[in-house]
Amino acid sequence: MEKMLAVTDVQLFNLVGLSALHANVLRDGTSACYLFRLSEPQLRCLRQLSTADLMRLVDSFRSGPLFQLRSDFCELVQAPGHVRQLRTLLADPAPSQWSPPQPDRRKPVAAAGR
Repeated sequence: MEKMLAVTDVQLFNLVGLSALHANVLRDGTSACYLFRLSEPQLRCLRQLSTADLMRLVDSFRSGPLFQLRSDFCELVQAPGHVRQLRTLLADPAPSQWSPPQPDRRKPVAAAGR
């Protein structure tokens, strides 16, 4: 009997990102800090994680991404390659501030005179 592992798109996104970060941190922490703009506390935290810890962390984030696109992502996609490379070196924008729309929780108001 084969064992199947079902993951959401968000979990797969988180797993790939965390695995890349973790592998880089273990290989060369200084380089990882530069490449991924990690702080010292983030570096220490990532160094302490085991593969099992990564899997548990990914499992706990079923619908929430751990990583956000840059706020200038669309501009980078549309820019010519050489401009894109310069912008990624020079700019350090904050993550995008997008958040999913929230459902309208207001109660419907009864029509007047009814």
